[in-house]
Amino acid sequence: MARKRGAGSTGPRTVKGKTKVARNALKHGLRAVKLTLPGLENETEWAGFRQKTLVALKPEGFLEITLAERVAAQAWRLRRSLQFESIGTMRRQEAAADTAVIFGKPGPSPAEQKACALPDERNLCLIGRYETALERSLFRCLHELCALQAARKGQNNRPPDESDEDGNEE
Repeated sequence: MARKRGAGSTGPRTVKGKTKVARNALKHGLRAVKLTLPGLENETEWAGFRQKTLVALKPEGFLEITLAERVAAQAWRLRRSLQFESIGTMRRQEAAADTAVIFGKPGPSPAEQKACALPDERNLCLIGRYETALERSLFRCLHELCALQAARKGQNNRPPDESDEDGNEE
């Protein structure tokens, strides 16, 4: 029966409807295609963030600019991840306080407050995975950008060694 009802559905037909359903699966925005989340982030703020990143990295040429753009995008997403973590923690703390009020308690106990200091385990694992992937990509792009810039300037493009000249660690 459900299959017969669904067969007649062709989805949204208007631009407004298509725009609305395009955000149906958006939960946290850490893997979003668009860099700014409509209604949650400001395009102007992203443009300023991007510009500051490019100025700081001083890219020259197509490949350096491409890597610098990637650095800016990954840093923006990493920033979003940290905000998502903070908001999740705040919501859990508010929910614990609301529950205490409902049951006539004075407020969350110190143990309950500690339990609410982190997002739930499932979201914590998810956030950790995304943050790790974003950081890895960010630092890989930064490394490649620095290597390209060093090569362009005729400098040694190897990262500094962690040991002194005798090969002993400091």
